[in-house]
Amino acid sequence: MTTMKRAAKKKVKSNKPKYMKRDYVAVLLEDMRGDIKAVAEGHLSLNEKIDSFRSSLDGKIDSFREDFSDFKSEMTDFKSEMTDFKSEMTDFKSETKANFKVVKDFLSRIEDELVDIKEEIGRIKADKADKREFDWLKDKVLELEKRLDKYQKHFLLSTRQVKT
Repeated sequence: MTTMKRAAKKKVKSNKPKYMKRDYVAVLLEDMRGDIKAVAEGHLSLNEKIDSFRSSLDGKIDSFREDFSDFKSEMTDFKSEMTDFKSEMTDFKSETKANFKVVKDFLSRIEDELVDIKEEIGRIKADKADKREFDWLKDKVLELEKRLDKYQKHFLLSTRQVKT
C-alpha cells in the first residue's frame, strides 16, 4: 500500500478532550428531550380533542339511530293504518254501490207503479168510471208522485254527499 492510502485509512483524531464531547452530547440530548416532550404534549392534546370529538359524534350517532328507529316504527304504523283505511274505503265503496242499487231499484218500481196507475186512469177516463173511483186513483197518483219526489231528492242528496 502506498503511504497515501495508509494516511487515508488512519483515523483522524480530534484535538478536543473527551469531556467536551460528553457535554456536547448532553446538551443535544437535553435539547432533544425538550422537543420530544413538546411533541408528546401536542400528541396528548390531540388525543384529548379526538376523544372529545369521538364522544360527541357517538352521542349524535346514537341520537340519530334512535330518531331513525322511531321514524321507521312510525312509518310502519302509518303504512298499517293506510292499509286498514284502504280496506275500509273499499268496503264503504262496495256498500255504497249496493245501497244505491237498492234505492235505484226501489225508485224504478215506484215509477213502474206510476205508469201502471196512469194507464189505469186513462182506461177509467175512457170507460167513464164513476167519480169516486177516479178521485181515489187521482189521490193515489198524487201520493205516489210525492213519495217518488221524496226518494229522488234523498237519492240526489246521497249521491252529492258520496262525491264530496
